[in-house]
Amino acid sequence: MKFKIGVIDHAIEKETAHEKNSMEILDQMGAEQPALAAYLAQENFSLLTEEEHDYLIFLVTVIYRLYAAKFPNLPMIDEDLLDEVEEINWDKMAAVTEKKFNKRIDAFFTDFEEEDLLAFVEDALTEDEIGLVTKEGREPIFIAAKTVIDAFERLAEEG
Repeated sequence: MKFKIGVIDHAIEKETAHEKNSMEILDQMGAEQPALAAYLAQENFSLLTEEEHDYLIFLVTVIYRLYAAKFPNLPMIDEDLLDEVEEINWDKMAAVTEKKFNKRIDAFFTDFEEEDLLAFVEDALTEDEIGLVTKEGREPIFIAAKTVIDAFERLAEEG
């Protein structure tokens, strides 16, 4: 089902044009995808700085908007699916012995259909010229975004 780079760029531009704060976005997402909003509001992300958490919400919003536009009848994500997929992703990360972030996430690209969408997340975390994301924040943000992509992929396959 691959999202093309142009479609991803358009979604980024559209989301960037909105002047909503992260709480407004979470409230809106909560009405449409309550488990996803709850996932983003969970205590696990309290280790992120406020800016990192806002950035995570932005990244997930772009991902969500892409899937919602392509699959208007996409079912709601449930908490169990998010937990299951997140655990798989953390296990994959734990199995990597590389030290550098870019090398650590290479394993996630192998045989992954949404490579461009995952590359968008990687670029957002590694080409951060204003220093928004700390080294410590990269992995949890990456895993969260990958988890959301995986969950939507499963729903798209089923639906």
